[in-house]
Amino acid sequence: MMAKKMAGQTRKTMGRIHQIEDGLHFIVGDQQKRNVPLAQVIEAINDNPDMSNKDILSVIQIRGLKPADIETARLYIHRFGSDLTNPLDLPEPSQRVLMLDECTPPLATVPLSKAFGWSTHVEAEGLAGKKTPDIQIWEYTIAQKFAAIVTRDRDFLDVLKYETSGSEGASPFLIYVTENVSVDGLVGIFTRHADEIRHIMKENLHKGCSLSAGNGCRPLF
Repeated sequence: MMAKKMAGQTRKTMGRIHQIEDGLHFIVGDQQKRNVPLAQVIEAINDNPDMSNKDILSVIQIRGLKPADIETARLYIHRFGSDLTNPLDLPEPSQRVLMLDECTPPLATVPLSKAFGWSTHVEAEGLAGKKTPDIQIWEYTIAQKFAAIVTRDRDFLDVLKYETSGSEGASPFLIYVTENVSVDGLVGIFTRHADEIRHIMKENLHKGCSLSAGNGCRPLF
């Protein structure tokens, strides 16, 4: 199937995936004038489960599609499943571990889920963008019973202080990543310090920690 020219209004969902009149599509090509149905990319991934992102591109052979787009489709499958007409809800509360905020790479979500526990990203939950205040992400994380928020945004430190001061109510554990890390870098830090992070969270030793490759999970306050 060839990419076709866009028609009508589009709404960004995640990465270069947009909701167009007839469904979800990647917007690609020169001046972003063409689109590729997400279903086509998902089909190629499901038909070739052992292929790398670059190999999937060679199967689809559509100019303008990038390896990061294939990874975004994998993120969509992880969060919503392969059936575009029947998106999956969040998994059971006991399985929800990490909520990644907008300052962390969305494509870290899938490998982090494998290494640390089921995770999602604010972009997949419709909470990305400047119009979404940090407190809304905080409250969503509590309501959906995620164990922790992962962020590089210092504003969340103020939210943590304010929301937990004099309160014994439930709150997510805050993991403040101190380094500007890539997808592999973020996953590597979590993998290296997974036992330490889990122990601190399980024993409720602190409300949050600053996380770095060299220092591990240090108490925030």
